[in-house]
Amino acid sequence: MDDMIVCQDFPVVSEKKYLNVGHIHPLMQRPCAVIADAFSKLQNIRIGIFGSSVTWRCSQFSDLDIVVRIDHGCEKNFAEVRTQIGLMMGSLDISTDVVDFKSLDKEERLYEEIVSVAVTIVDNIL
Repeated sequence: MDDMIVCQDFPVVSEKKYLNVGHIHPLMQRPCAVIADAFSKLQNIRIGIFGSSVTWRCSQFSDLDIVVRIDHGCEKNFAEVRTQIGLMMGSLDISTDVVDFKSLDKEERLYEEIVSVAVTIVDNIL
């Protein structure tokens, strides 16, 4: 997640602008804007989007795959961030999978997918 690679360029439909908005599928730009806005002031956190939301495969039935990296000194822990994201996306009727980057094994396929395709929307790692 340190070197997230941008996957696609999409038209920007979100009224709120945030980091890499043009690399998130238009159907997921507004939900990602809610996340980016909620965590933009929190220090020592990085949030990325992966899965179908960063490809043309995204549809109204897609869930939002989110990876969170929290470094020492962040005011919130992973469980708090995951709960907050779940509540926000639940109110938008978006299902989510939230992954703790630090808990991933570098040998896992999911780790490889995240480091190769995840798009950062919040980057406050000092």
